[in-house]
Amino acid sequence: MFKAFEDFMATEVKLRPEEISQLLALATVRKLKRREVLLQEGHICQYKAFILDGLLKTGSVNDSGQEYVLRFNPENSWAVDPLSFSKKVPARFSIDAVERTTVLLWTPSAFEELMTGIPAFKTYMSRLLMDTFYDTHERVKSNISYTSEEKYLDFVNTFPHLLPRLPLHLVAAYLGISRETLSRIRHLQMKRG
Repeated sequence: MFKAFEDFMATEVKLRPEEISQLLALATVRKLKRREVLLQEGHICQYKAFILDGLLKTGSVNDSGQEYVLRFNPENSWAVDPLSFSKKVPARFSIDAVERTTVLLWTPSAFEELMTGIPAFKTYMSRLLMDTFYDTHERVKSNISYTSEEKYLDFVNTFPHLLPRLPLHLVAAYLGISRETLSRIRHLQMKRG
């Protein structure tokens, strides 16, 4: 089970075997069922999660019941509400499993210990933060400047491996369009070949 994590980390950052052991020693494994909540909006984020297998989504539901998906986190990615995790404020988003998912979890104190004790890991996390910041800017840009069809095509090109794993209503919630609009766009795409 941890082999996948070790292999992934080896591609991302140079860590000594004892540092990998320290990472794993401070982690807890949790298996989530489909639709099981890892973090409930309004609660304090207790964990930073690494997805070993499965798929999580981060998002919220407004007062009228409309869902908005901020991000999908497949295997070999990290999930957290960063503000809630670091500042101990109520989370503005929920994180839950789209499918059966296995995660490694670190508490804030365990994560701080890793960041302090393993400089290469801290550098990796800083780079990951910058990558996430860049991705967020690109997502905002597409949301304010792309048509619905352009948003869908960008999603298909960026996340082709996720599309077969996601129900259409979640893709629509990620794109910020109605399911009907998404169905119409998909139908047009099929006609075009």
